[in-house]
Amino acid sequence: MELRRLKDLQYLRLDFRNEGLQTQHPVCQRLFPNLASSKLSYLSIDMIPRIDRTLLSFVSTTFPCLKTLKLSVTGRLTVDRDCVCWCCFEDVLECCMHSPIPDSYGDANLLAESYAAALQPLHQLTKLQLGIFLSGERMIYEHIVHPAKDNEANHIATSPHNCAICEVYRQEVRAKEELASGIVFQNLPNLCQIKWSTFFDRPDPEDELESSARQPKSFQSGWALFERRDGQVVRL
Repeated sequence: MELRRLKDLQYLRLDFRNEGLQTQHPVCQRLFPNLASSKLSYLSIDMIPRIDRTLLSFVSTTFPCLKTLKLSVTGRLTVDRDCVCWCCFEDVLECCMHSPIPDSYGDANLLAESYAAALQPLHQLTKLQLGIFLSGERMIYEHIVHPAKDNEANHIATSPHNCAICEVYRQEVRAKEELASGIVFQNLPNLCQIKWSTFFDRPDPEDELESSARQPKSFQSGWALFERRDGQVVRL
C-alpha cells in the first residue's frame, strides 16, 4: 500500500465513527502494519467503538516510538445527531463500550492493570488520554430514569454531569479515576500525564480530540486529568 511510503510520518489522527464493535479490530489489522515503519510519535483515534487490551497491545507493538496516545470512545456519545431523545441515545450507547466496568473489567484496578500491561512497550510515552468512563455502565442507564425539572426535558438525553441525583456517585468515581491513574503511572515510569473521560470534572475541556465532536448542550462530559509530580498522583 502507498501508506508504507510514509516512513517519516510522526503525527496521525484517525476517526473511527463509521466502524463498529465487529469491524474495529479488522480495520486496525489492515491499517496499522502499513504504517509500522514510520516514526510515529503522536497517535489519536477518535470515535473508536472500544478500548481494550487487544487494541492497546496492537498499538504499542506497532508504534513503539509513541510519546502521545489519545483514544476516545466517549466522543461517539457527544457527536451531533438528528434526534437527541433517550430512545435514539440508547441505540448509541449499545454500539460502543463507553463504560467497560464491570462487564469487560470487574473494577478500576483490573482495568488499569490490563491497560498498563498492554502499554508496556511504549517506553517513550509521556501523555495518555483514554476516552472511557470509569463510573460503571449502570450509572448512565440509571440516570435515564431520573426525572428532569420539566416534563419536556424528560425526553431529551441529558448528562449525569448536571444531575443532582447522580451526585451520589461523584466521590466514588473520582476515587476510581485516581486509583486507576496511580496504577498506570506505576507501570509506565515515563508517563507524565493521563486523562479519563468523566461526568464529574471539566465539563467543557478545550481538547483537540473533542473539538471534532460537536457536543450537544444537553449531554456534557469532561476529562479527569492527572499528572505525576514527585512520585505523587495529582489531579489537576
